[in-house]
Amino acid sequence: NTVTGVLGGANDWKLYQFDVAQSGGVKITLDGPAGTDFDVYVFRGLRADANAIVAAGESVDPDEVVTFTAAPGQYSILVRSAEGAGRFVTAPVTS
Repeated sequence: NTVTGVLGGANDWKLYQFDVAQSGGVKITLDGPAGTDFDVYVFRGLRADANAIVAAGESVDPDEVVTFTAAPGQYSILVRSAEGAGRFVTAPVTS
């Protein structure tokens, strides 16, 4: 499930949901444009709740990779711009 979106500038964000059918590893990649600082956060459930965060990628680079072990259920990916604007691609991959 690849998702493409656009962030308009610093502090802009987009939220996407995905399902995990069975327990196992999940890898989420984020590919942002050069010169930006895009971050990715993963939450258990269908909303961005700080108490439900399961993984985060917050480097100063436009690209991020996060991995975590997931139980079956619904998860949310929040992509946020810390700096810059542009198009991004993110994809959760379950193993």
